[in-house]
Amino acid sequence: MKRLWLALGVAATLALALAACGEGEEATPSPAARGGTTPGATPPARTPTPTPAGGGATPGAGAATVTVRALDFSFDPGRISVQPNQPVTVTVRNEGQAPHTFTISELNVDVVVQPGQTMTATFTPQAASYTFICRFHRGAGMQGTLSTGGSGGGGAGSTPSAGGSVDYSYNDTVTTESCTPCLIRMWDRQRSISSPTKLFPFT
Repeated sequence: MKRLWLALGVAATLALALAACGEGEEATPSPAARGGTTPGATPPARTPTPTPAGGGATPGAGAATVTVRALDFSFDPGRISVQPNQPVTVTVRNEGQAPHTFTISELNVDVVVQPGQTMTATFTPQAASYTFICRFHRGAGMQGTLSTGGSGGGGAGSTPSAGGSVDYSYNDTVTTESCTPCLIRMWDRQRSISSPTKLFPFT
């Protein structure tokens, strides 16, 4: 009888031990199941995200180009010839000591160029002739002409027929003596037309 109970106890103990071992063991998941990387495996290449080109299209791309030097106080060249209805980019380089502008009011072009700097202006002229000026020094004669094909303008870089610079300085050499012959001729002409009092009311 004792042997029977001993055998049953040993059997129960073995059964409990086997059950405990079965519960403690867990299947080890594979690297693929864990989402990890197998050691030594090469990671997949990443596709780069496309980025837009810096700044977009270059201003004036495909346009004709002209370079103008801004001096004190003139433009070189003083006459520019371009094609009508075609975009043109004018590069203005200030080689003077004062700030200047390149201004074409009809085309809404107005750039300020500091000494030693270079600025550009892109526009599309029609079949016409335009005057480009420096707003700061137009009174000193700083202006030029931009003409399009068929508008009667000269070639780029040609010198205007008027040529030279305008002298706005005061001339104190003019005297009444040098004007006397002119006054006499005016007197005779006015007297032949009407009463001389209309020209010289003080007589």
